[in-house]
Amino acid sequence: MSFQISLQTLTSCSRLPINLTDKLSSCTFAIIAGAAFGEKCKDQDAFILVLKETLELLFGLCVTNMYPSVKWLDLISGMRYKIEKVFQRTDRILQNIVDEHRDKMQTEAGKLQGEENIVDVLLKIQQHGDHEFPLTDNNIKSNHTG
Repeated sequence: MSFQISLQTLTSCSRLPINLTDKLSSCTFAIIAGAAFGEKCKDQDAFILVLKETLELLFGLCVTNMYPSVKWLDLISGMRYKIEKVFQRTDRILQNIVDEHRDKMQTEAGKLQGEENIVDVLLKIQQHGDHEFPLTDNNIKSNHTG
């Protein structure tokens, strides 16, 4: 996966307006996902899409931000439902990524020494952790509801 925006991509659209913000944000998300998950996970593209949706929800209009004392407005506006759906999709994608890395570690036992990413390191800590507070899959996913 290339993390560069090629000039060919930009010049091929020379007669069309180019959304440089979209191109740069896609590149940024790809770099972050690559650092966290490694070269390529099967769910990496889905993760990037759900991350974009999350950012749109975060920066979009939220009624309870204007009227924090009236929490039921989120139910009427549908915002709570949208947030819950995005959370469920994110959780499912992240669990698939964790499971994929766990399977890869078991099948390739020790072959990945120089190619570890954040998920691999956290799974090793989880496996060999004799810690006071054990590291769970929800901790690795940063899922605070589990």
